Amino acid sequence: DQDFPELENVREELRAYYRRFEKHGVVVREAQIDPLARLTAKPGNFEAWEMGCGKSLASLAWDHAKRQDDARRGRQSGFTLLVSSALAIELHWRDQLEEYALAYSQPGSRAEWLSIAGVRVDGQSFLLATHLAVAKYAKVIRGLVRRGFITSLIVDESDEFRSRGSQRAQALAIAGREIRHKALLTGTPVRNNAAELFPQLALFFHGDPFFRCVAQTQVVFDSKLGDFKTIKNPDYLQSYHGRGGFALFKRCHSPSK
Repeated sequence: DQDFPELENVREELRAYYRRFEKHGVVVREAQIDPLARLTAKPGNFEAWEMGCGKSLASLAWDHAKRQDDARRGRQSGFTLLVSSALAIELHWRDQLEEYALAYSQPGSRAEWLSIAGVRVDGQSFLLATHLAVAKYAKVIRGLVRRGFITSLIVDESDEFRSRGSQRAQALAIAGREIRHKALLTGTPVRNNAAELFPQLALFFHGDPFFRCVAQTQVVFDSKLGDFKTIKNPDYLQSYHGRGGFALFKRCHSPSK
């Protein structure tokens, strides 16, 4: 609270945002309001909430709070890029945005993506993009980001981008890593091992050191002794970079043995 004195004002803004949709059955829950308010002071929002806990609405509320924060700082807000599967866009996001009367469009060609440069953004406005669209128009989207027309990113089911070598993960990195505000939503942050977190976390920081290994020791298996032993961790306090940090991250958090 001391580092972010506007926190109580942000909480009230979020409560007011949720109340706008009370007629749709939305209930204000303080257990969600407080962490969302705190996330506005952070460079990224990783909502690893279980299914049915309100990730979608929470991400819309977070987007609203970041726009309010930008306004207080005198910064212009552009479109919010909302990335999801084609099925989720069709069966979920379109219906939810229409129900809440929030503006959106889904560009389907290079020309349509480029045309948003001439559109004035007034309040929340979303650009829906499937995984295929991100892969196909990644460089076009990056150009719009660099010109300030896209300032926020919401990635639904971010675990779909867990494989750092996949085309979709690389395309999302190209399109989205320079976007000012980012939110990742998933009920299953990893499916197999902790190394799958790295491509998701790396989106937030665009090559900067973003966390460090704080384990002073490692537990390893000594084949000669036939037992485990504790040794000094050579990677203690080493930082994991968005670029080049995957090997270190995997060694510390998802070892082969």
